[in-house]
Amino acid sequence: MTSHNHPLAKRVSVDLKELKNEKFILTPPASGHYQDFYNACVTEGFVPNVLLKCAIVKTMLSFAREELGITVLSSKVAAAEKYPDMKIIKITPTIHRKISLAVRSTDIPPTLKVFLKFASQWFKTQDSYEDIRDTAVNSSVTSRNIKLVYSRDNMRLRPAR
Repeated sequence: MTSHNHPLAKRVSVDLKELKNEKFILTPPASGHYQDFYNACVTEGFVPNVLLKCAIVKTMLSFAREELGITVLSSKVAAAEKYPDMKIIKITPTIHRKISLAVRSTDIPPTLKVFLKFASQWFKTQDSYEDIRDTAVNSSVTSRNIKLVYSRDNMRLRPAR
């Protein structure tokens, strides 16, 4: 996301390589989001110039609004943060993430069962649901009674059987 005054604000999308000389406001390096973006930049042949690191989205957007740099957010977070003086610009190629949810397969507390039901229904409402593949996720740690419930990989939801 950029301020409306940024030269990229007139664009709908930008190739990641074009961001080589930008100053970035990113999440802390310990976050998966930071690592995914950093690695994508390195793959494209550059190391991002990270000016500021912040874990709070609204603060990151405030810095970008003040034109200290641009911030990179997931598409869902960016869409939820609507500011009239900010512009969402799609980065190509898409930077994919893998998100998984694992729970013990025995003695599941009632509150966790409710959450798992909610998560299952929520995933079905997401834009990428059209891309669902009914493939079983072959992942379990039997010695600890853990099963993988959902894995969202490359924007595809894969329900466990």
